[in-house]
Amino acid sequence: MNMMNNNKSLYSCAGLSIDLGLGEVKNPAGDSWRLNPINQRLLMVLIDRAGELATRQELFDFVWPNQLVSDDVLTRAISDIRTQLVKLNSTEKFIETLPKRGYRWLPELTAGLVAATPVDTVPVEENLIEQSPGAPHSRVSLWRMLLIYVVIAALATMSISAWLSWKAHMPLLHVALVPIFAGAEPSETEESVDRALRDVLRAYPGVHLLSRNAMSGHAENPFPYLYREFDAHWVIESRVVRIAGQEVIELGLVDAQTGVEQRAASVRLDSNKLQANLLRVLDRELIFAR
Repeated sequence: MNMMNNNKSLYSCAGLSIDLGLGEVKNPAGDSWRLNPINQRLLMVLIDRAGELATRQELFDFVWPNQLVSDDVLTRAISDIRTQLVKLNSTEKFIETLPKRGYRWLPELTAGLVAATPVDTVPVEENLIEQSPGAPHSRVSLWRMLLIYVVIAALATMSISAWLSWKAHMPLLHVALVPIFAGAEPSETEESVDRALRDVLRAYPGVHLLSRNAMSGHAENPFPYLYREFDAHWVIESRVVRIAGQEVIELGLVDAQTGVEQRAASVRLDSNKLQANLLRVLDRELIFAR
């Protein structure tokens, strides 16, 4: 696929400023939306093929290369992009669905950011020359301003690099715990496990402990609901199973946006060491696993 190069990552469209390099979309009111990696890559394809069909297979190949991903994952991701874009511009239709074929980006695109309200359209260089034609201090002032721009750009680059490094090593946040008995009446064992999980997870910042009522009507496919309503980026699922005569707690860490399980772990159901075992597995194999 002939994907765009770096010097074509800035676009204006329907009053929005789209920066595919930084992964950010803004409107004139200053509202913005930070793209996650999946939405960023999807928008790259759609915008690169603006006005044309981007097939589902092309999207799968570019966004999830060498991965087996269901159609539902792509559908949910496109739906999330539409939802966020509507928040920034509620009058425009951005993405058209072509049933069983793919999607098409509709609005006309212009390369470059949305221009600010003009205050002084005369370039800096021309201003300096007009103030003192041919004067040496004009050239000095120009070089001084260029130096300031270079320093600011370097500081911005360092700040972004530091932020990305911190982001890569920070604990996972925005985690929701789905009640173990969300879809059925709990057994005594399930209630005991659910209480233990909640007691352990209360020590973690950024973890939502959802009640059974919060899952009402969403137990079959809770991920889009949790992502939209609770800003839960990750979901912990759990269940009690019997393996070789031994009761075991199976835990899974699921990406709330894609519905794909990223990590899994199991804990032997030992009432005397249950909380200690859960804490060990959550720390080493699930939430803070490296």
